[in-house]
Amino acid sequence: MSRYTEVVREAASPEAQHAELLRALREDLAWCVAEIRRARSEAGSVEVDPYATQPPDDTERKRLEELGRAEALKDVAAWIGNVLAKPEVEAAEERPD
Repeated sequence: MSRYTEVVREAASPEAQHAELLRALREDLAWCVAEIRRARSEAGSVEVDPYATQPPDDTERKRLEELGRAEALKDVAAWIGNVLAKPEVEAAEERPD
């Protein structure tokens, strides 16, 4: 079961489901942003030599993996941002409880 399914299942009403789902999405977006920053910070600057005759060493490989992870998390963060930016979501957030 996904985290979002569980969040919705535990809420008492449809309004609470919506609010809890948005809260969970915002938490995940914040986590993605923090992880992207951390991964980029840990990776530092990485220059890949396309003409290298030796495979990257362990340090360089770890840096490349961190940058790859940051790129993947950017896609997740963009998806969450798109969900939160949908007009129906924004309109629902503006409604008084």
